[in-house]
Amino acid sequence: MTRIPARFLADRDGNSYAIRLTTHTGLVLVGYSRHRNVQGTFEHCIGAYESAQHHNRLLGWGSVAFLRNHRALGTNRKAATHLCSLSLQLSIRAAENCASSSAR
Repeated sequence: MTRIPARFLADRDGNSYAIRLTTHTGLVLVGYSRHRNVQGTFEHCIGAYESAQHHNRLLGWGSVAFLRNHRALGTNRKAATHLCSLSLQLSIRAAENCASSSAR
């Protein structure tokens, strides 16, 4: 079984998730990156991911440090992929638990 990093963990019921996102703002000669942890439902975390990606696509390319924006886009995408796979694993486990309890 694959070990999932702590930043992608959900509670046992699968109701609360956490994801770490990066936003990058480029300002001609300098760039500013901000990391934040978002915790909430799956939909809330995906909404925050989409918001961060939108911010990066609009405001991240305006500096000579644009490579940090490229890295932020990739890191956020990887975090969302882990979040989706975790959600899928939990929903499969929940379905298996329901099937095994109803078989009794």
